Amino acid sequence: MAMRGRNLNISMIENQLAHESGEDWIDPASFTNSTQYVKALWAKFSDDKGSCPYPDSWCIAVNPPDNDKFPVMVTANIDPRELLRPSNEDQPLKLTCPKEWGGSCFKFCEKAGMIVYKGGASQIFRNKYARPKLIFHDGIPKPNPDTYFLTPTGRVDFVERQAAVSL
Repeated sequence: MAMRGRNLNISMIENQLAHESGEDWIDPASFTNSTQYVKALWAKFSDDKGSCPYPDSWCIAVNPPDNDKFPVMVTANIDPRELLRPSNEDQPLKLTCPKEWGGSCFKFCEKAGMIVYKGGASQIFRNKYARPKLIFHDGIPKPNPDTYFLTPTGRVDFVERQAAVSL
């Protein structure tokens, strides 16, 4: 899973570089869920033209802030809203098997999670350490006003959080 995450992250970086240089790119905003986006990236950037492995295993950040510690990919067993909610920093994250929403189990769903950060680093953590406070040692990173996540089941916005933060 870590290698697949690494390869997907490389495809996302190649896609961003294509966009910045004016080449054809895959706009994540044109997709309604992460599965569609992951499959499109696989089709364009993968050397292996077979079927995309685990296309519904990832939540992908769209319009992430320019912060190397911001999570741009998280495994689909993690709710990005829970992960990035400051008021829940010491609450354990619920790691949910994707089978609960019709996805494919990836064997460690309720035991561990994985995050890939904008800077390229990745982190795998076990269920007992699945707390934002333990994951983000320097504080929970803040999304941009236009940041959202594509998940296998749709789009996750942070509007409620941003409204609460600005009060």
